[in-house]
Amino acid sequence: MIAMDLPESVHTMPYFVTERYATPMFAGIIKIPTQQTDPKLPYSKLICTEKDRETIRRILETLGTHGEMYLLKHRKEVEGWGDTVRHVHPLKFLGCVFSHPSGRVWMKDVKDDFFKWFNFGSEMATALNNEYNRGRILQYINDFGAEIRLSPEKMRPFVERKDWKGLIVFICYNEDAPVAIFHDIEGTLELLVNFY
Repeated sequence: MIAMDLPESVHTMPYFVTERYATPMFAGIIKIPTQQTDPKLPYSKLICTEKDRETIRRILETLGTHGEMYLLKHRKEVEGWGDTVRHVHPLKFLGCVFSHPSGRVWMKDVKDDFFKWFNFGSEMATALNNEYNRGRILQYINDFGAEIRLSPEKMRPFVERKDWKGLIVFICYNEDAPVAIFHDIEGTLELLVNFY
């Protein structure tokens, strides 16, 4: 086995890769830990650039608007997009999704389709579990709730049970969740639209 040395700041156990799999073909399978490991880092400082936001929305739009045959044909492309945003904290990822005017619709389609949910849901559950185990979910639930305009207290029971699908379903169908957040070109103007 080959031990890969990671910087001390990563705060993770060493990753081991057998020589057989240490090839470029399997490089995408190796999960590189995010550099956002400081447990004191505030939610607002978690990395999610405008390019990351565009990519996340493209992923969800593709998953939410296309069927299994299209997704199978374009699997490598969609997975490539996912690899480029793997560094984004899962709550920031979900915040990006649920702050888009069509995000709830796309997510409903994903969670209602076994094929789509199996792939997306297992990745998201793994990311959320990893961050939960690092103590980096509950500390962000208030700011996450503010971002998607949903009471953190309503989400907390799902988080404490690690019921990630339940959390996503709850956000999808909760009347307090925002339907739209629009930004002007500079990103300074916000218009929140809620339906009650």
